[in-house]
Amino acid sequence: MRVTWLSLTVQAARLSRMAKPVPEMVSNTEAAKLLGVSKRTVHRHIARGLIPATKLAGATGSWVIPRSVIDKILAAREKELRQVS
Repeated sequence: MRVTWLSLTVQAARLSRMAKPVPEMVSNTEAAKLLGVSKRTVHRHIARGLIPATKLAGATGSWVIPRSVIDKILAAREKELRQVS
């Protein structure tokens, strides 16, 4: 089979349609800063299943949280504050 620029372009287009976007992730430290709480609070919420997170492999065992989850928490908090006032 002869490889041409056109065949490579078609193959790249097929692969890009199959690829899923990778969500933006934030560290537990960044999440704590964004939410205005301590890292310990973020860890407790992760342990209780209130915040979905993924533990990274390696010696540190850091947690990462999808930025969309943090944004949803902040939006819910803002909505709640508007209802109270």
